[in-house]
Amino acid sequence: MRFLVFDAGPLISLTLSGLLDILPKIHSGLKETKFVLTPQVKFEVIDKSKTNKKFSLEAFKIEKLIKDKVFSLSSEFVQNKNLSEETQKVLSFSSQLIKSYGHNVQLLQEGEASCIAFFKLAKKDCLIVSDERTVRLISESKYLLAERMKSKLHSEVFLNEKNFKYFEDLKYIRSSELVFYALKKDLIDIEKSPEALEALLYSLKFHGTAISQKEIEEAKELYKNGPRGS
Repeated sequence: MRFLVFDAGPLISLTLSGLLDILPKIHSGLKETKFVLTPQVKFEVIDKSKTNKKFSLEAFKIEKLIKDKVFSLSSEFVQNKNLSEETQKVLSFSSQLIKSYGHNVQLLQEGEASCIAFFKLAKKDCLIVSDERTVRLISESKYLLAERMKSKLHSEVFLNEKNFKYFEDLKYIRSSELVFYALKKDLIDIEKSPEALEALLYSLKFHGTAISQKEIEEAKELYKNGPRGS
């Protein structure tokens, strides 16, 4: 069994871009894959959002995906108590990765940490669906992360090399890659072309996905030159 555990960011980007309906289609084609929401992410995208008239419609749309069995709650696979404890461990470790002005820098929010905790507890083939660049850099490039934080904080930063080891095995996918896959598989009612992909990816970018112009150009080239069925 394979898991895709979703952070809030991709769900928000997909919803605001009018692309949430690709998830049931992708899910239907991946028979052995479970789409997972942790309690922390569910609270952010459904429970909390329902109290804000600006986002309540999106909350109901995402909630329907749970009712339709597109999303499974993480409690079906790991106990909430264990997930909560591991989430606190993730938050503790991540808060000690970088120091600035002699103080620890908090890099993760609870929803993001809960996805990492699920990854650690599931002990199966798992991907974290996250659009937040900082989250991914923790495991993909600690030195680039340090440069970004140095620029953001306008200060020298210091790495705790030991704590980064906990995050080394994490694997990620972004909403942009889900959209790329969906367009390739004819799951989006739009012309199949590099230009259409560009429009889709820019919509995600403008709704919160951390994807650069260079990455969009690279995705267009991959779409144009890669195998059509891939």
